[in-house]
Amino acid sequence: MKALLILGALAFLAGCSMAPEKPDRPLKDDYTYLNAYLDWTLEDERRQHDIAAISVMVVDSQNVITKHSSGMADRDRDIPATQDTLYRIGSVTKLFTAISILQLVDQGKMDLDAPLQQYLPQLQLQTPYGASSVTVRQVLTHHAGLPSDMWDGFAENRALDQLIPLVNEQYLSYAPGEVFSYSNVGYALLGLAIEQTSGQAYPDYLQEHIFRPLGPKHSTVGVADQLLAKAYLKLDEQDYPQIRDQAAGDISMSAADLAKFTQVMLRNGEYQNPQGEIKRLISAATFKQMVTPQNGQSPLYQDMPMGLAWFLFYPRPELAGLPVRWHGGATHYFHSSLITLPKQDIAIVVLANSAEAYESVSRIAEQTTRLAFEAKTGQLWPAKTQLDKQPMTLSEEELGRLQGRYISPALGEIHVSVNNKKIVATNEDGKVTLIPYADGTMGVEYKALGALTFDNDFFDQLRLIPMEYQGQLVIKEQNGGVVAQQFPVTPLSSHWQQKLGRYQHQNPDDLYDFSEVTLEDSDGLIRMTLFNEANDYRQILYFNPISSERAINIGLTRSSGDSLIASSTDGDTRLRYLGMEFHRQAQ
Repeated sequence: MKALLILGALAFLAGCSMAPEKPDRPLKDDYTYLNAYLDWTLEDERRQHDIAAISVMVVDSQNVITKHSSGMADRDRDIPATQDTLYRIGSVTKLFTAISILQLVDQGKMDLDAPLQQYLPQLQLQTPYGASSVTVRQVLTHHAGLPSDMWDGFAENRALDQLIPLVNEQYLSYAPGEVFSYSNVGYALLGLAIEQTSGQAYPDYLQEHIFRPLGPKHSTVGVADQLLAKAYLKLDEQDYPQIRDQAAGDISMSAADLAKFTQVMLRNGEYQNPQGEIKRLISAATFKQMVTPQNGQSPLYQDMPMGLAWFLFYPRPELAGLPVRWHGGATHYFHSSLITLPKQDIAIVVLANSAEAYESVSRIAEQTTRLAFEAKTGQLWPAKTQLDKQPMTLSEEELGRLQGRYISPALGEIHVSVNNKKIVATNEDGKVTLIPYADGTMGVEYKALGALTFDNDFFDQLRLIPMEYQGQLVIKEQNGGVVAQQFPVTPLSSHWQQKLGRYQHQNPDDLYDFSEVTLEDSDGLIRMTLFNEANDYRQILYFNPISSERAINIGLTRSSGDSLIASSTDGDTRLRYLGMEFHRQAQ
């Protein structure tokens, strides 16, 4: 028996490769270890996480530093992935949409600070701030207050202009310029503005003004190209979902072509056309705006600098220490990450074609960025900043202010209490201790299994900041979004009490089809549960009633701030939310 176990273990180990040994110090312009790492990690990530294919390219502004592909673009036909394999790049599409807008700005056909409605007169937003309050610049930086997504029809091949009637039914989620709220809707509307201003369909505009001048071999909008990698879930091939919001996420592109575009970005918008002439994709002054923080006046998000489409920060701590420009993408079964280090003249492209690849793409992109930096410069990646760990004792008044109920889009209902001056936050999944520090932040100590403390890197780097926003206490992540908002416990109004109960989803589609919808009282707030039985998927949303017919999805981040609209006719109560319609069932 022991012999069989040993043989089994040896067989298992034979199927696993060991990570290459990293040198103690990097050598300038020596990419030996980076290449060995990529050879190993692509295979390792694919094997561990059932990923069909991954492609990686590392470039500087002039040259390809290295390129690696692993796995199959088409498993049934045994077609391996290469640098010329097309992948859906998801939201990296937004960079191309932004370039298109900026080209029209350079031509004097658009103005960044003009109302979006000037280019889309049919857009009639429901807002107390005025329909003209939303500017093109605010949409490009995700600070326009527009809904993040319109769920109805998102994954259907509908005409893009069908989006506007849906948006016209909605209220702005936030005051323009106030809150960073990532918006596919906003970029879809920018795509329409490109069409109406240029007189060309969005795919045609990209082909004429971006793809053709740069000379890429394998770039398109949509899924029609024969070189597009197949989509996989658990290594089973899936149909390509359609994307209505093309300008937000529907470009398909090879790693080689995306790397070529990225080289143009490293050259501040300069490229060489097929005739050998040096041209500019956008003017130097406009490019400078694209990569300059635009949201410095936003009270909540000054530590998350946004350019025009570019994230001028990296949303995870793994790349803390150096300025980056980043954009990622996720389109159902495809994942992408594009990272540039402009000062070091380095860019990394990572693409994959499997639903399970999100974390793998992130890990590979992060580690490749660090290793490429070290190989190019001969220096170690900067050490993480040591965060302040000097504890601070809060006054009774400060402790009392922190206590209460909070609502978090990600964590649900949280209750903060104080016992012997120890601050404890509890939700249905467990509890954490919050530790005030002298710099005004709070650290997090997570305990489970009795006295065992998890002192991992995530909690060690996490810092929370309590702050007042519009008369309400909110908890914000340092260099991140708002985590939770404080709400008092109050009775729910009689108008909404009468609307509680079970509802039926009236207009389901392939992506959003809820078999059970319920509305419940949550101590003065409304708790909506959306359940898809086929996928065993459950989503819980909290709404704050602001009138007898309207409630707001709680949160100051993506997919929050949207309106739930109620109406009643002859005793039939109906709800509308992001284009979806629900009818109340007989109780």
